[in-house]
Amino acid sequence: MEVGDISGIQGTRLMKSAWLALVVSALVALPASAQVPTGKMGELRPDQKRFFELYKELVETDTSITTGSCTTAAAQIATRLKAAGFTDEQITLFSVPDHPKEGGIVAVFPGTSDTLKPILLLAHIDVVTAKRAD
Repeated sequence: MEVGDISGIQGTRLMKSAWLALVVSALVALPASAQVPTGKMGELRPDQKRFFELYKELVETDTSITTGSCTTAAAQIATRLKAAGFTDEQITLFSVPDHPKEGGIVAVFPGTSDTLKPILLLAHIDVVTAKRAD
């Protein structure tokens, strides 16, 4: 995996959003019975437990602009994607020198159709710091 250089803050914000789209794609690919866990953690099937662990890791990763790092979250996502079978060529981590903690990830999930048009899914991984007063 290589870290590329994406010019412009707007381009960076759009590109680092792609990881969430990938997670949504993975959810869509799960069987319907695996999408809605019920009961306590001990009652979950193995696939539900793995999803819960992934979701917990992402939620607990601080990606706020003031104290967090989207670059760290992107690296965590890349690790999970590689474990799921994505190749180095399918994963691109990026950041810009002026904002090293505002990096992101682009993952390419190749389709199987020669006739259908590709789609692009975007999402963001940064969050606004929650203030108790709000």
